[in-house]
This record gives sequence, structure tokens and C-alpha cells, in this order.
Amino acid sequence: MIAADVAPSRLQRAVTVASAVVEARSGEQFAVVGFGDRPHLLLPFTADHVAVVQQLAALQDAQLAGSALGEALAFAASLPGRPGAARVL
Repeated sequence: MIAADVAPSRLQRAVTVASAVVEARSGEQFAVVGFGDRPHLLLPFTADHVAVVQQLAALQDAQLAGSALGEALAFAASLPGRPGAARVL
């Protein structure tokens, strides 16, 4: 995510896309999981889309050094309080 091969950064592009998905899905709950060398729960499931978008915007490259994508997806899929039909994005 911190590679300097594209502009805007990969992280900024991911934040832009994820924010658009959140804003388009009224009534759904989202959680934010950051990952670098290991996953971290940054925001538990909430229907507060403003809080989700703010948390996404606050992500920084320095927090996300490494690339444990598989672990992050498994972590996200196992979160407690996950709504019944929730998907991992």
C-alpha cells in the first residue's frame, strides 16, 4: 500500500473506493480493519457511516507497513457482532 509507483497512493485509492461503497449502502453496518504485518480492528461494526468514512480517511501508510492481506480477510470474517449477511470487502 505504501509503494510509490502510482499517484494517488494505493492506500488513498483504496480509501476513496471503500468510502464510496460505504456511502452508497445506507442502512448497512461496516467495520474497519487495518493491516500491515498483522490485522487490527480500527472500528467495530457500526451503522454510523460518517464514523466509518472518517476512520478510513485517518488511515496512514506508516500504520500499514507490511502486507498480511489473507490474515486481515480471515480476521474480518471472524469479527464478533458481524451482521448475518455481512460481506468482507
